Amino acid sequence: MRNISPVELRKHSLGVNSSKRESLRRHFNLVEKQNVYK
Repeated sequence: MRNISPVELRKHSLGVNSSKRESLRRHFNLVEKQNVYK
């Protein structure tokens, strides 16, 4: 297992967090649209 520098780790976690946030935002947008159409 190679050493991962703190910077790489931070970049990775930032990338994961931002993509999670993005998918959550999309999910909630879809839910809002569905609520409007009900």
